[in-house]
Amino acid sequence: MKLIRKLESRCFPAGRRLLLALVAAVTVVTVNPGVASAATVRIECTIPAISWSYTVCSGPFTVLYAETVKLRLDTSGGKNVEFCVEPEGGGRDFYCAGGWDPGQTRSLWTNDTGFPQRVQVIANHGYEVDVRATGEAWTVK
Repeated sequence: MKLIRKLESRCFPAGRRLLLALVAAVTVVTVNPGVASAATVRIECTIPAISWSYTVCSGPFTVLYAETVKLRLDTSGGKNVEFCVEPEGGGRDFYCAGGWDPGQTRSLWTNDTGFPQRVQVIANHGYEVDVRATGEAWTVK
């Protein structure tokens, strides 16, 4: 250990050691470029009349840990819609919330899983007619 410190002090004077430490720290604190949260995702789907399954209404997007998915329902023919957030490709819903009326903006789900999640928005309703739902979803910290 003494030999390493002796070599370090000769090869890396105090100013250079500080610079080396800063460069090492910056190198360690990097962001994974493959994981980015969505700016805005379009919600657009036709939910069939009295369907037992939910309809996918968005493309997949990433929700980082502690981010919240907010959703605005623009149109649904005046019908009330239930929205859910589920893993990309399907699976157990992270959260569902009913009672969305046209013009409403609400928080749908906060990612408390500890990890980024690839998700999609799905929807359903209880009407005897098809319902076309449009809107936008986005994430906020």
